[in-house]
Amino acid sequence: YSGVVNVTGAPTIRFKINNSIKHAGYSSGSGSDTLSFVLILNSDDHDTDGIVMLSPLDLAYSTIKDREGNEAGITFTPTDLSAITVATLIPNITSITSPANGTYRENDVLNFSVVFSEAVTVTGTPQLSLSINWVGRFVGYTSGSGTNTLNFSYQLPAGYTDLNGVELNSPVQLFAGSIRDAGGNMATLTFAPLSLPNLLIDSQAPYISTFGPPAAKVYLAGENLDFMITFNEAVTIAGVPRLTLSINGQTQYASYLMTIGNSHLFRHGVIVGEEENNGLALISPIDLNGGTIRDASLNNVKTS
Repeated sequence: YSGVVNVTGAPTIRFKINNSIKHAGYSSGSGSDTLSFVLILNSDDHDTDGIVMLSPLDLAYSTIKDREGNEAGITFTPTDLSAITVATLIPNITSITSPANGTYRENDVLNFSVVFSEAVTVTGTPQLSLSINWVGRFVGYTSGSGTNTLNFSYQLPAGYTDLNGVELNSPVQLFAGSIRDAGGNMATLTFAPLSLPNLLIDSQAPYISTFGPPAAKVYLAGENLDFMITFNEAVTIAGVPRLTLSINGQTQYASYLMTIGNSHLFRHGVIVGEEENNGLALISPIDLNGGTIRDASLNNVKTS
């Protein structure tokens, strides 16, 4: 003011914030030429275009008078506050997109997308916590900073199995990073944990559990050397894989013939002229010979 004024009651200055009228309450200054007002923002106040100050002061049964008791003026030219924005809304997670249902194998990538209520900026490398067979694995942030959708991915290594479905655990882990909106508000990182019973993991390659060589004896031309191989789980054999044999320094093969129960028969027919007096040698690995040996999840077997 141009002179000292005295205040009674609680006058206010009005502001328009995102088309809503807010009041800055009188706080101090009576008996001087400067009055102070405080605007307290609510958690849902938000205005990215700049706030607007409104004239006149709102007395609402209050008074502002000079020393002689004259009413002070309450109209004024509002200050341009277009550069002052309000961002009190806290970003929160509105939805999470998970990979399609199915069985995922070694080197497959699990992609998750976390959608926030507004655009956020990421620093560092936040991560999601994924439970695979009750063991926590971290799904790393890959992209999305500056938008409302953050992307996370995890490439499956070998040796994991979870046929009951995985779980995505709350909250998002920051690991010294941050997720904030344009106003600097830290995002709420908690969400309802996701149980994904149809998202299965099988990156465990089948392996040979038992090996049955031919009986120890002298084999004559026309007889068969039969080898029985059993894997730790059911497998499907396509084509004609074979075992590599060394008979008297010569390479020969015992070829896949049939499956009997859970075992797989590989056979070499002894031919005229073959001779080995010191015992034949079986050479690892299994020669797929253009074929495949896979489990139900299409994991290739360990052939050695």
